[in-house]
Amino acid sequence: MADVAHSTTNITGGHSNAVAAGAAGFMSGTDKSNLDGLNTGATQALRKDGSVTPTADLPMGGFKQTGLGAGSGAGHSVRYEQVGLLSGANTWAADQPMGTHKFTDLSQGVSGGDSMRIDDNSGQYKIEVFEDWDNGGITGTRAWVQVVNGTGAAVTAVTTSTSDKNVGVIQLARGTVAGNRAGQFLGATVTTWTIGSNGNTRELWLFQIPTLSDGTNTFRCVLGRGDTSAAGDQVNGVYIVVDTTVTTKIQLSSANASTRTLVAGTFDVPGATWVLAAIKKSDGGTTHGLEVWTGGTWVDQGISISTNIPTATLDILCKLDGSVGTTSRTMLVDFVHHRTTFPTGRA
Repeated sequence: MADVAHSTTNITGGHSNAVAAGAAGFMSGTDKSNLDGLNTGATQALRKDGSVTPTADLPMGGFKQTGLGAGSGAGHSVRYEQVGLLSGANTWAADQPMGTHKFTDLSQGVSGGDSMRIDDNSGQYKIEVFEDWDNGGITGTRAWVQVVNGTGAAVTAVTTSTSDKNVGVIQLARGTVAGNRAGQFLGATVTTWTIGSNGNTRELWLFQIPTLSDGTNTFRCVLGRGDTSAAGDQVNGVYIVVDTTVTTKIQLSSANASTRTLVAGTFDVPGATWVLAAIKKSDGGTTHGLEVWTGGTWVDQGISISTNIPTATLDILCKLDGSVGTTSRTMLVDFVHHRTTFPTGRA
């Protein structure tokens, strides 16, 4: 019996001498066959100490392995949260080197940080206007037209707040009369575009207001697309509004035949600081939103305007309207970049 006990120890240890010689003489054939089967199973089973290496794939029958350690080298299994999912549920935590390969079958980029398709650079797939006023003049590269009214009101090229990154800056000044205004228009009162459902639109403005409107010297700044160079609000348009006498927040407005929707965002407009803001619209609709570049990333302002979207043709413009006070107030504009990309070509 001692030999049989010794035999059992050997089986659980995975040894091949599962049946000891001393036990073989009094064991039935069935018993010996069973012990041989146990011995074979012991040598083929996975062991928790990792001493047995699988020799084939392990089908899981619809189940999963749980409690995995994070993979850290070639040939390791990876955990769910370590992989990029087709659903986009897992955000990548580091740059992804592509070697000599590329992503294919991309959709058109819609907002800041999106990838670009190579055909985004084809004129057939986009409408694009970029103006940096880096030629030292106020007309820029596209013959911008100035509309000013009142003593001291002017649009000028300035060196104020310029740097190696802000190489061309224009200044809109209302002068010293309360109701003065100054505006910069791509085509003056000659309108150019309509807003349709086709295409993804993104329009960036980099601007600065050295001294904010405060009630003593009150003025309102607009940047975007509109159709009004006269005093007052836009009759038609979609545009950024900065009016810190009313609210410190950046605002987005739509206007259709002088009926307007005006919504405030979450960003407090600072004085004497460059602000980069983007008006956006996605393909297949006319709803507009707003983002502001803050802390090294685009921050959505939680604005979604789908009412009073204009049907009239529009211009690209920036304008400062004064209403109260006799101290000159200004707005600086570094650049505007309007881009509408289409999912299919124009031809």
